[in-house]
Amino acid sequence: MTDQQPYAYELTATNAHEALNILDAVRKLVEARVAFISPDEVLPKADTKRAVPISLRIGLDEFAAVQAAHDIATLNAIAHTPHPDQD
Repeated sequence: MTDQQPYAYELTATNAHEALNILDAVRKLVEARVAFISPDEVLPKADTKRAVPISLRIGLDEFAAVQAAHDIATLNAIAHTPHPDQD
């Protein structure tokens, strides 16, 4: 048995594709909960959405992606820098 509450999720992504898929799935899940609570509203109003209690915590570690982008930018700069022995 787990200590995790029912309907409490911890989702992990290891790359940008997975992260975007998880964000999309979470959005759809939240929209489904709002629709369930307010079935008479075809498009739930902002006030209805604000009244639905949901807790969301997101951690984002972009260090590896930023480092890769920096490395690529550095290599591109080196590749496009004229060398002194070239005319």
